[in-house]
This record gives sequence, structure tokens and C-alpha cells, in this order.
Amino acid sequence: MVEQGTSVKLRSLIGGTPTSNHGREVALLDPATGEEAFRAELVATRDVARAVASARDAQPAWAHTPAIARGVVLREAADVLEDRRDELAHRITSEMGKVLAESRAEVDEAAFYLRFMSGEGARLVGETRPSVDPRRLSIAERVPAGVVAAITPWNFPLCIPTWKIAAALVVGDSVVFKPALQTAGTGLALAEGLCTAGLPAGALNVLVGTGEEAGQKLARHPDVRVLTFTGSTAVGHRLAGWSADAERASRSSSAARTSPWSSATPIWSRPRNGSRTAPSRPPDSGAPRPAG
Repeated sequence: MVEQGTSVKLRSLIGGTPTSNHGREVALLDPATGEEAFRAELVATRDVARAVASARDAQPAWAHTPAIARGVVLREAADVLEDRRDELAHRITSEMGKVLAESRAEVDEAAFYLRFMSGEGARLVGETRPSVDPRRLSIAERVPAGVVAAITPWNFPLCIPTWKIAAALVVGDSVVFKPALQTAGTGLALAEGLCTAGLPAGALNVLVGTGEEAGQKLARHPDVRVLTFTGSTAVGHRLAGWSADAERASRSSSAARTSPWSSATPIWSRPRNGSRTAPSRPPDSGAPRPAG
């Protein structure tokens, strides 16, 4: 999270705990004054693996939390962001230079989207489908994909992460989030708001680092089931290539928000007497899962 001292220090959040990354420190400058605003401890390779392991271990319990309860966490996180509106707006401005009026509007939109996605907890539905056997009922249900990696840019440091993280959390995925280094403090503040609202430790992990030290490692990690990215076309192409090497679903966008759904849809065959047989592809199989 954020530690106070002679200067503000940014540390990665792994398993609910601010973590010393064992990497080098860099100064992050206020774009208006050119003065040091934060110091960031950059993530090391082993810490990327720890963050993914934390998300993987936390995900089953989070997925078994009732969807409506997951939505309540998002709704309460929106309240936390609104309570800290001015603090968050000043942080956004000090990190990336947006005028305060726009920074406050970004906090408002992030809170709005958290509330919107909280309602999806009550709207997660499946389908019934025709069966060639009149004695059976075929049911398609959405299940979480698992660990989602989210990589976001500097220009909308609160809204874009919220779009990705809220959508993944409400459907039962866990998240490893790498914000742009320039705006890592805002990303950590979003995570802090979600944790304050009751998000379990490990369901959201935040990596403070560069694309070379964190982004590539996330894209190649075998336990990351979905990768969602917003940023430049060139970086998107590289991430898509690394994801293809790892045989996983990826979504890349140069400017727009990604699909809110990261869940797979196994097909269950249920005899009309009510018992349920195995799906055509079990939810815990190692097969690559769709991102939409």
C-alpha cells in the first residue's frame, strides 16, 4: 500500500499485506512541480509469482461467496471512494497532472461503476438449452475463470482499473492488478478502498513495477487464466503474443473498456429427475477458457 515517512513510499499489495518487493526504488515526480511526490519499490520477479499464488489461493473461497454478497462489497467500496473523494482527486492530479475538476469527476465515475457492477451480483444467470434426449434438461451456467491479470494505463488511473477489477470480482474471479507505474498510488488507493469494504485478502493483489518487470511475467504465468489490458497497440501486441504462448484468453484495448465477463460456460446435462451429470468440460479443467 502507501507508507508515510519523509516521503510517500508505494509498496505492492500481496495477500492483503504491503510487501517489500526486494527490488530497486525509483522516484515518481509531480508533473506540475517536477518535485518528488512518491517513491516506489519496484516489484521483483519472485513477487509476481507470489501475487499470482495469493490470487489463486484466495479465488475458490471468493467464488463460493454468494454473488449478491460479492456485489455488496463493490457497493460499499463505492461509498469508501466517495468518502475519500477529495483525497483521491488530489492524488490523481499529483500523479498524472489532470486538473482537479476532472480528477473529482473520475472518482465519481469509478464510484458509479462500482455500484453498477454490484448489481450484477443479482443478475448472474445461466441458460437452459434443448436436449436430444427428452428425459434430460441441459443447463449452461457461468463459472469464474480463475485468476485475472489486469494491466492499465496512466491517463485514467482510477476509472479503467475499476472497469476491469469490478467486473472480474463480481463474477468470482480474483485479480492481480498492475497499474501504470506513474499512477501506482491511485491503483493502491482503489485496492485499499475495496479491502476496507470487506474484500478478502488475496482476492485483489497490486504490483508496483514496470512492464518489463511485472507485465511480461504476468502474461506468461501459467496460473493466469485471463489477461485484460488497456494501453498502446504495440504493447498490446506483445502481451497478446505472450498470452498465446501461454495458451490463455486475452483481451486488449487501446482506448475502450473490455468485456465485463471473464467467466466460462460449461454445459451440464441434468436428468429431469433432478440429478446432475458431469459437464462437457469441467469447471476446474486446465483447458483455456474464453474471456467472454
